Amino acid sequence: MTRTAPTTPLHIKVAALLERDDVLILDTETTGLKNAEVIEVSVINTKGDVLLDTLVRPRTTYMNPHAQRVHGISLADLEEQPT
Repeated sequence: MTRTAPTTPLHIKVAALLERDDVLILDTETTGLKNAEVIEVSVINTKGDVLLDTLVRPRTTYMNPHAQRVHGISLADLEEQPT
């Protein structure tokens, strides 16, 4: 019988990453899931400092209603944003 090495649980791996100072966290919001465009980009470090948080105007004129309910961003919110 061969034994396999135990694997580290995911939550422990994530906790170790969050203790590092050379890790950035990227978050995006989109117009939906299929054929979607990015409408918000945010980057923070592991201390919670916001390094970037910007809205982006998409080329599309359609926002999936479910996506809008999730992130609360409408196409009207993006009219004056950079592409």
